[in-house]
Amino acid sequence: MNQKRGQSSAWVNLKPTQQEGTDLQYTLTPEIIHGIFLQYPAVKRAYDDTVPDQLSEEDFWRRYFASKLFHRVRRSRSTADHQDDIFDKYLEEDEIAIANSSKRIRTDDLPTVLNLDATSEDHPETGNKPNFTMIPGSSAQPLSLIRRFNLFSEQILKNTDSRDHVQRKQDIENEILLPDLQESHDSNVLYLDIENQSRYFENIGEHDQANSDVDYSSILSRFKSSYEMAELESVEIDPSVGLEISQELNRDIVHKRQAHSFDSKQLNIPHSVLREISSCHISAKELLRHFWASISQEANTNEKKAQRMIEALKKINERMKSAMIAAEAESFDLKKVEIMMKPTILAISNAFKMHATRNS
Repeated sequence: MNQKRGQSSAWVNLKPTQQEGTDLQYTLTPEIIHGIFLQYPAVKRAYDDTVPDQLSEEDFWRRYFASKLFHRVRRSRSTADHQDDIFDKYLEEDEIAIANSSKRIRTDDLPTVLNLDATSEDHPETGNKPNFTMIPGSSAQPLSLIRRFNLFSEQILKNTDSRDHVQRKQDIENEILLPDLQESHDSNVLYLDIENQSRYFENIGEHDQANSDVDYSSILSRFKSSYEMAELESVEIDPSVGLEISQELNRDIVHKRQAHSFDSKQLNIPHSVLREISSCHISAKELLRHFWASISQEANTNEKKAQRMIEALKKINERMKSAMIAAEAESFDLKKVEIMMKPTILAISNAFKMHATRNS
């Protein structure tokens, strides 16, 4: 992808170096000169009008760095009174051009959908109070510099906008479109794929027929009559019974937690290996359930699904072998690891044998 390099937004800032005595030296490169001409069109006009007919290039830059035209943006007091018949003329013309540029309203460059009245100095219709900071001329000293910065920023923005008239018109149309008024499009729906649709609808019909034979009114009347004579307010519950039940439930919870908890130190097995064994057990159990369901006689045989489950079980088998190797490498009790893995390994082996028998 090729992209045109845009204009740099950095402001040209020339820093002099101190020479012997009080002389200052400025270093100019073609890039710096190009930046000066872009930011200060008056310097470009002065250069075109005087070099080389009236001044050499070296004399031009020497007089420019000593003129008010150069030091006006730096507020230098040492050269504030230095007169130069060439650059003072361009300085005056440039100040007038900058002042007049802020008075001209360029409607062609204004965004069509922007409400300029809402940002005016005094617009009570939208709730804006008079803004004293927007009154022009209240601070005349930095006004010229502010206008110059604005013009330079405007020039940068114009160079970055490469859209043609058709694209700008399309952008305006997109901005004024209201989403609530657009035609809604249905989102993509994933439909449920039922392999045996006839059996599915038969089951629905049988369920509806079974429900149609039920007399719901008689069930409701029997339920109501069985509770009409109940006197719930007269029931007295012995607090000791509830306490005994609560204690029994707590004991059951503690026993279940102890039964399912693994202590790697007591088992003399690394914690990482124990965690891997537990993960393999859980994954293998789920994969085996899907495998046997895919080849059961009640459901239609799904060979592709069965093959996927076998491939996944092979990976689980490799993980379990790696766990055994890791336990043996760290000199832990390998026999305990084999005992823990034996049921899962046997179940996976039976699945492999069944799959091989079916495909033989």
